[in-house]
Amino acid sequence: MTSSSGGYQVDRLPRVLSQIRELAKRAAKAGVQQLYLDSLMESVRKLREGPLSFADPVYNTQKEGGVTCHAIEGPLVVHCVVYQIEKVVLVLDIKPLPGSKLEQS
Repeated sequence: MTSSSGGYQVDRLPRVLSQIRELAKRAAKAGVQQLYLDSLMESVRKLREGPLSFADPVYNTQKEGGVTCHAIEGPLVVHCVVYQIEKVVLVLDIKPLPGSKLEQS
């Protein structure tokens, strides 16, 4: 998920890789693999190009220029921190949208 092309570098906490894998299994079981992959890739693209246009701010971090956000893309909810000064986005969690096929699988 690490990406530096575009305006922001996008990275993730180690646990996010496990979440991505688990959601991929659920997507396969539910028959929505392409929707899942498209949503994941679109989330990364939007975080890279304009995270504060995509994600809703929840609260500011203690570090200056940091904003914790949530974003919804398809059946995914992305929880991240945007560091505006450094132009870095750190994905904290990726979870299924409540009520989606990913949650129910």
